[in-house]
Amino acid sequence: MFNLYKRKIPEVFCKQALQTLKKFNFSKSISPNAILTAEESVLLLKNPKVKFFDIRDPKNYEESHVPGSRNLNSVFSYLATSDDIGKKDLQLTFEELFQDSGLNKDDHAILYEDALNNRFGASCRGWYLLNLFGHSNVSIMHGGWKKWVQLGYPVTKELPKEGHGNFECHWNKDFWANKEDVFNVVSKKDTTTKLVDVRDNVEWVGDSSSPYGIDFTPRKGRIPGAIHVLWSDLMKTENGITHLKDNAEIKKILNDKGIQEKDNIIIYCFKGARASNSFICFKKAGFENVRNYFASWNEWSRDMKMPIDDKKLKLH
Repeated sequence: MFNLYKRKIPEVFCKQALQTLKKFNFSKSISPNAILTAEESVLLLKNPKVKFFDIRDPKNYEESHVPGSRNLNSVFSYLATSDDIGKKDLQLTFEELFQDSGLNKDDHAILYEDALNNRFGASCRGWYLLNLFGHSNVSIMHGGWKKWVQLGYPVTKELPKEGHGNFECHWNKDFWANKEDVFNVVSKKDTTTKLVDVRDNVEWVGDSSSPYGIDFTPRKGRIPGAIHVLWSDLMKTENGITHLKDNAEIKKILNDKGIQEKDNIIIYCFKGARASNSFICFKKAGFENVRNYFASWNEWSRDMKMPIDDKKLKLH
């Protein structure tokens, strides 16, 4: 059987990791370890203070995964509300989940999904949640599982030993927007914040209510006044692997939409996953004042008191 702990990481991988880190231009508004390549991540595989978390479908995890990683599908599937009860439930649910997964306060968490473009930013949703809960020592694996496998890194079917961690939630209000915050923008009580919708085109134009189905929620459309920035436009695929675009490319896309680096911004999607993916893109490109309306369209569209723009649009 392959013994991970006797495996020597080739020196070429170490050099590649350093070169990649130097090439990537991080903004001061996001931690340099927020995005790690697979080459960088594999160097941390033996470190007892580093925990890997698999945000893929549990069936995929059972077939094969990064050695020592734990599957946390709830990071992807949980549907939140942004009122006080929903906020409390969110904290209690994930504090227990991360503790049960063995995460400690001083651990470095690395999250991965299959690829950044095919599970609606699941690993980014986990990154956002941990940062929201005050645990900033967290990274997404750039290129995901596909890149890990492409490079021939170790995989296993073996489940990790159970362990309980001492992770605690400490709410980071700077990352959070609730329904009231968004309503204040729509009703012009807040005239300094721009609302950005990053959902897929079929949702933006009003043909579908969600990725879960056309009529998963009772209404289709968009939050009035929102600017549409397609989340996938902030990524690019090379050699079959999807990555976040460089900062300059992201800045141009957002500037062309009238969004500037110093703007106050609230991003939303359907349930906060694609918005988390875009949140990281905005932050790393230097857009510092960004919040995620995590409950997003799933909450907003179900509250009939909240206004929507349900006019059918055509893409240009």
